[in-house]
Amino acid sequence: MKEKISDELNIQPEFLKLIDISELNESELTRVKRDIIPSFCYDNSMMSAKRLGMQSIVYGIVVISLEGELTLVEHAWIKSNDGEYFDPTYQVACEKSKLNAGAIYYSVIELDLNEYCKLADDIFGDKISKLCAVDFFTIRNHVDFNRFFTS
Repeated sequence: MKEKISDELNIQPEFLKLIDISELNESELTRVKRDIIPSFCYDNSMMSAKRLGMQSIVYGIVVISLEGELTLVEHAWIKSNDGEYFDPTYQVACEKSKLNAGAIYYSVIELDLNEYCKLADDIFGDKISKLCAVDFFTIRNHVDFNRFFTS
């Protein structure tokens, strides 16, 4: 699978780390659920990490199996201070749609919340960075992250 991801998405395979995703507990989910927007994983991760006091925002690839077809998706999710990973976007989307597609997660880049906020400030400026999330395209094209990508 790493070779497929590397070939199709130009990610250096040595940076792909297979991880397990847990579900947010009911209390945590309640605190973020009303503000989660399907397909806005970068915004959802930023908001959820800040609101829930999570350690990191994670950029990576999700391999989703729908009706036997594998789809590779550039995605973002969060990591707790205890090292547990959560995907509020997928959790809420599955709950709302009753979807239960299989998903395999590979992390590529993990930014602790302070690093993330500094990066967002550097890219967008102090005022806008509070409103805009840093997406995978921006990470891909940022000089500090070139080593993670093949081209």
